[in-house]
Amino acid sequence: MTTAERTLRDDLRSELDGRLHRSPLDFIREMEPMGDRSLWLDELTRPIPPEHDLTFVTNLDEMGRTAVFAEVLPWDTDFFGFKMARMNAMIPLSDPTYQVLPDLGGAVDELVRCCENRGVRYLFAPVDMRDSAVIRALTSRGFEVIESRLYGHRDLIDFDPVERYDVRLAAENDVEALSSVAEGVVNPYDRFHADPILAGEPANRIMREWVRASICDGFADGTMVPNVAKPGAFLTIKDHKARWDRWGQAIGQAPFGAVHQSFRGWYIKLISEICFHLRENGADHFYMVSQATNNAVIRCWEKLGLRYGKNELILRLNIG
Repeated sequence: MTTAERTLRDDLRSELDGRLHRSPLDFIREMEPMGDRSLWLDELTRPIPPEHDLTFVTNLDEMGRTAVFAEVLPWDTDFFGFKMARMNAMIPLSDPTYQVLPDLGGAVDELVRCCENRGVRYLFAPVDMRDSAVIRALTSRGFEVIESRLYGHRDLIDFDPVERYDVRLAAENDVEALSSVAEGVVNPYDRFHADPILAGEPANRIMREWVRASICDGFADGTMVPNVAKPGAFLTIKDHKARWDRWGQAIGQAPFGAVHQSFRGWYIKLISEICFHLRENGADHFYMVSQATNNAVIRCWEKLGLRYGKNELILRLNIG
């Protein structure tokens, strides 16, 4: 990274520090909001190799300067066989509170041009549904909604399950069985299976790879399964302990899972046991992310006392 590129990121970090009005987990009221915003800014402004960095500031929009944080994703590019990029945030610097909804179309146009110049074919963007100006700008430039996400959460301090279930953490010899479960249980609502470009064989491969990486490469802090020789259900665990001090709250997550039909009913059991596991290891709050269209998951969350957190959209542009 050149000095100029580092200066841009440092300047943006300094300019936005203390001015952001929202952050990824701000729906957890017990958490220190400035800590979460600071962690988000760290992520947005972290060093990125110049060949992957798509971050810039534009003056094209009618409301003034806009910061666009985006990057080429080398792992995803290698895995899927075509260059992929992600827009991490689009923030109007004149008013990061979005009190006046700006026209951000010019910033989107510039981002697409940057991607075209780098040979990017596939650009996606997770966007908080409260950022209506960003959503409007993206959709007006041809981005399509691929997934609607829902965040659910609950306090763990008073978590007292009526029933306990026999579970264990997965080991390397479980990878093949769990990979088959992840590949075979198609969730039509997630962004891979819902996207015609990635559905089918590419989606199957990424599901298998996530299982392997979660168990073997530290992609997760643990993977919980029923305590049987060949489990047909799993749910991964992230404890996020490195963030607890700045959050002012010990928050854990269950990011990824699947349940074969023969293990029906185990999804809610695994969530319950992960909540118990996290609490026993010092966590006092828990959250999950699924799709707003996945009614079966939402019913399970409600039974376990998870509350509504926020909604998020995944939008995608096929640059071709």
